[in-house]
Amino acid sequence: MLSLSINNPKILVPIDFSRCSDYALDYAKSLVKPLQGSLYLLHVLEPPVAFNEWGYNFAQSEATSSSQHAESAMKKTVDALAQQGFHVTAEIATGTPYYAIVSYAEEHAIDLLVISTHGRHGVERLLMGSTTERVIRTVHCPVLSLHPPTEYLDANKKSQAQTKTR
Repeated sequence: MLSLSINNPKILVPIDFSRCSDYALDYAKSLVKPLQGSLYLLHVLEPPVAFNEWGYNFAQSEATSSSQHAESAMKKTVDALAQQGFHVTAEIATGTPYYAIVSYAEEHAIDLLVISTHGRHGVERLLMGSTTERVIRTVHCPVLSLHPPTEYLDANKKSQAQTKTR
């Protein structure tokens, strides 16, 4: 039987504030608590892309809004975890998600990365890519990749549809 014998592990959980990343965070909490380790949370904002002055202004306001939302959501998550007795370090980065996650893991000597898939298949996966897959292929620490139960995936899809209609 294989057991995790790391003392005080550093466990990184990339979060995008979706139900899928909530699932990964819950899983990481169950691992880190008995091992008396630390949770590291990372949210990555992708930089806006715009081609003209109007598009640039729109992209800048969208980026500001996304950044404010991320800061608020991260603070709420960190406060809740701290109240539960977890030692938490959190950061919001900007860049390509898989690259930022891998860089963060290496810079902080992460012992384990816990990441969730979003359950994309077919054309959607082809167009959107898989951040989880790219992280697994390039990071140098162990990765626990989780495929959330159907109810998490369904809640994620509903949330994304509501965001698109706003």
